[in-house]
Amino acid sequence: KIMRQIIGPLTATGSGVMNTNYVQNISVQFTATGISSGNGVLTALGSNDGINYIGVSFLDPTLANTNAQNPVRLTSVTLNSNATKIISFDNLWQFEFLKFTVTITTDGSYTLFIHANKVSS
Repeated sequence: KIMRQIIGPLTATGSGVMNTNYVQNISVQFTATGISSGNGVLTALGSNDGINYIGVSFLDPTLANTNAQNPVRLTSVTLNSNATKIISFDNLWQFEFLKFTVTITTDGSYTLFIHANKVSS
């Protein structure tokens, strides 16, 4: 079963929370439009209690790594033009909640399209 969630469009710094209990293969499409001089920075935080969040890294499947054994891990993605990036999460990391924050400078509209596979409880 597929689970989808949309956060945005955001035109000011904001965030959204996704309950990730019993989901795997989480991917996020981060899209920016209407940028003339600013940028938006996407970060992710994980929590098991929904109150205390800590920054977590994610995978960028579009970047090549010099070490073929390890995927590229990032703590943020910046869009400074009308563009789209895709990120994903390692299934070995399980959090009850993921919080996505977009920090916006100057202008633009930013949307997160989140996709995950729901698994049995």
